[in-house]
Amino acid sequence: MAGLFAAVQFTARGGRVERLLDWCVAQGVPMQRICPNAEGFTAWLPARYYRRLHRPARRYGVQIRVNRKRGLWFFLARWRARWGLLAGPLAFLLVLHLAGGIIWSVQYNVPDPMLKKQLEAQLFSQNLQPGAAPTQADLQAAEQALLKQCPELGWITLNFADGRLTVECDRSRDTPIQPAGAKRIAAGESGRLLALNVQSGIAVKRVGQTVTAGETLIEGEKLDRDGRAVPGEAAGSAMALVQKQFRCDQPLTVAAEFPTGRLRRSEAVEGLGQRLDLPWYTKQEPDSRWQKKTTREPLSLFGFALPAVSVRTLWVEYDRQEIRLTQEQAAALAAWACRRQLRQEHPDAELRTEEKEQRLNNDVLQYVWTVQFEADIAVPEA
Repeated sequence: MAGLFAAVQFTARGGRVERLLDWCVAQGVPMQRICPNAEGFTAWLPARYYRRLHRPARRYGVQIRVNRKRGLWFFLARWRARWGLLAGPLAFLLVLHLAGGIIWSVQYNVPDPMLKKQLEAQLFSQNLQPGAAPTQADLQAAEQALLKQCPELGWITLNFADGRLTVECDRSRDTPIQPAGAKRIAAGESGRLLALNVQSGIAVKRVGQTVTAGETLIEGEKLDRDGRAVPGEAAGSAMALVQKQFRCDQPLTVAAEFPTGRLRRSEAVEGLGQRLDLPWYTKQEPDSRWQKKTTREPLSLFGFALPAVSVRTLWVEYDRQEIRLTQEQAAALAAWACRRQLRQEHPDAELRTEEKEQRLNNDVLQYVWTVQFEADIAVPEA
């Protein structure tokens, strides 16, 4: 469009205005929107042609005067000697573009709040927090580390775009995969078989039979028509009803650590690879009698996320003391220890029956827990 860069609207009056128009046509002056009036006419033309009209206008006795100006040239001329006002928005756009590579906020799409807190702590330990500038390699390394540190996860992805880090994951719903190359599946506990699921190999035992620990349940090797052994792999699961006894000795006098009530704290701000300790909160780090707890929270201003986190460190002083347990308290601790041992050995155990027996011997509570439970007792052996 003519005049987009710089254009003027002028008025011509008096004299021989028709001769001025003829001259403009002859010289190729691109005038637009010519409007005649009682004294002459008004028209638009590119600003670079306006000075060429002065000499023919004097020759024909025509007075010309500029009415309006428009275009990029005249817009920039207004800001002459005030370039800082233009540099400000340009610098803001540049900073906004560069800020897209910095984490401003973290969004978690996770199944439950407890898993969110766990992932948040792991990401902070790997410096994936507001104010950091991660690369794609950093995100891939963090995904692998999170899968190792959180074995309950089935999958996890870290997506970073436009200053937002999105964490998406879900818990694993698959059954544990037995290692390849198992020659047989043996019984890890003694019990009565309730179900035998053979995925590969030949079942040696049947449902309803009683097996002892170490007996073969599924054999990977089989015989061909000529009676020769053909090596193979064994895979499967075996649910059984198991009866087992757990023992725990719990002293009535135990040593424990209790908080004394003395607290110390420090605060700092981390962002863009820098750390700023707040001097009015920072105190000297205490000795080993104190236990430290560090929390990190993203900073925001009037609801807008900032590329920084607030780091609060709290030290609590503990004192070691001996306490005397009642027999009921000692029995509760011993029962908890026995149940924890069962869950460590058989995480999928479902209790059927249980019997408890306890007696006091020389200030020590001896606790015996006899339990019947259902569990998978299949153990692959190479």
